[in-house]
Amino acid sequence: MFGPIALLRSLVVDSEMRGQGLGAQLTKAAEALASRSGVVSIYLLTIAAERFFAKRGYRKVSRTEAPVQIQRSSQFSRLCPSTAILMVKP
Repeated sequence: MFGPIALLRSLVVDSEMRGQGLGAQLTKAAEALASRSGVVSIYLLTIAAERFFAKRGYRKVSRTEAPVQIQRSSQFSRLCPSTAILMVKP
């Protein structure tokens, strides 16, 4: 968390457990924690889960629109490839 914004990182569900709603539950739990902490926007980077997050209210934005705090994160600057999609949910 970076004050009023947060970066959702590394949400993973084992392939054998997919399709049971666990990813949605994990996402809701992370969003609830962020909300209780005063976060107003959650960002994430994804390579393969754009549709999953779009169904949950996240929208694709240009990487140039990322707040400075997100751009400075290791996730944004080093760990995820530049082809990763940036998404945000207010």
